[in-house]
Amino acid sequence: MDRTRRLLTNTMVLTAVRVIVPLMSLGVVLALSRMLGADGLGRYTLVFTILYVVNTVAPFGLYALITREGAKSADDIPRIMGSALALATCTAVPMVAVMAALGTWLGYDAETVSALRILSLAVVPFVVIMLCEAAFVAIERVKWVAAGAVIDNGIKVSGAVFALLSGYGLDGVVIATVAGKCTAAVVQLALLHREGYPVARPDGVILRRLASAAPTFLLIQIFATIYWRIDVLMLSKLGGDVSDVGYYGAAYRIFELVMIVPQSLCLALYPQVVQAVTDSRDELNVIGTQTLRYLAAILLPATVAATLAGGRILALLYGESFAPATTTLAVLIWAVLPFAWVRFHAYVLVAVDQQRVDLLLNVIMSAVNVALNFMLIPRFGHLGAAVATLISIGCYSLCQFAYLRSRVPEHLGVLPRDLAPLLAAAVMALTIVLLDGVNVLVTLAVAGVVYLAVLVRSGFFDGVDTRVIPLGPLEGVIRFVRGDSSLARTPLS
Repeated sequence: MDRTRRLLTNTMVLTAVRVIVPLMSLGVVLALSRMLGADGLGRYTLVFTILYVVNTVAPFGLYALITREGAKSADDIPRIMGSALALATCTAVPMVAVMAALGTWLGYDAETVSALRILSLAVVPFVVIMLCEAAFVAIERVKWVAAGAVIDNGIKVSGAVFALLSGYGLDGVVIATVAGKCTAAVVQLALLHREGYPVARPDGVILRRLASAAPTFLLIQIFATIYWRIDVLMLSKLGGDVSDVGYYGAAYRIFELVMIVPQSLCLALYPQVVQAVTDSRDELNVIGTQTLRYLAAILLPATVAATLAGGRILALLYGESFAPATTTLAVLIWAVLPFAWVRFHAYVLVAVDQQRVDLLLNVIMSAVNVALNFMLIPRFGHLGAAVATLISIGCYSLCQFAYLRSRVPEHLGVLPRDLAPLLAAAVMALTIVLLDGVNVLVTLAVAGVVYLAVLVRSGFFDGVDTRVIPLGPLEGVIRFVRGDSSLARTPLS
């Protein structure tokens, strides 16, 4: 029960962080889209995409290493952190200079160049935040991850909105971002010290171990970032104009919100995956099967809603001028289903010390994505970028499945074969179509209730192992809909 409660808490906290932070940032996006238009949103999307790319390299791939090594031996975390910070400084400082000069090298306009120079100052505090967060995940204190994220984005959003209202434009937005990162970095270090893990001096043995293993994880991060972010950079050069980036960015932010669920659940399950790899392969199979089944049931209604009501959602969030992004969203949102499969099994590969395979798969995925973007963006613009994302993540999931099935089939999660989510999604789709003229928020709420009701009545939750996938407050809802006094459970053997 302690493990179940801890998993539920960590999943909810991580999900809340990943939901609240984008929603807070959405305030900036909404203000930008209305005050600076598609061009302003396009520049904002571009400079923060470049920051994302730079921040992939700056932590030197140490996040996953700190989490894995810290989970094995929490007593070593002070020395691990000291060594990791020393290593990351060697990459973070040069990346500040690279980002500051990048706008000029790429020939962007003066406003974009200025924003990039200011935003480069956020790189070093970002690295500190990321390494602290990795330590918090290792010791299962994810509440402090949430605290840092709220402080960071609270300063960023409030400062950005004030800057926009005061007429400071994009420069004011990025200054607020730098202030938020610096403050959060100081707070995270203080919280880590409070938990009894003060940063110690670098340890030679740990330093060498981290330096030896980090490049593989760094390359994984680099190629994953190329996959997820190269489309924006290519749109800025191959697309019609900066408004293409704005339309794609509008659709992509909704897609990112949906991606939060598999990201959070799989990260929260990672300690269980590591233990199962060592102790019980049967338990790993149960974890994988339950996780993929549950994720399919969560993600299907989101994909259906974004496909059928995407235009109305975009109009609500960004305004009617973003209608051209409707089809882009409808295509992009379906990439979340193969992403959920890929995300879970990527953790499995790392847990069984097969991160080099994960790296190879990321290289293949990135190459396919770049090639497709070159072919599709000049002809279809932001819609072409969405199609490239969907096809390439599908290829990645097929390659990953083929490797796991041929080499380590005992670690492969079983694909869900339950028809209940498909039936519920079909009824939900009909509901959305019938409520076409109704307020979009009301439509989505009613459709969500219908989906859950059909899912429960179909018996989907019978046999859910609540020690692997905790249902928490949802248990009461399930009992109410079914009229049952208890919820069936299937305990681990």
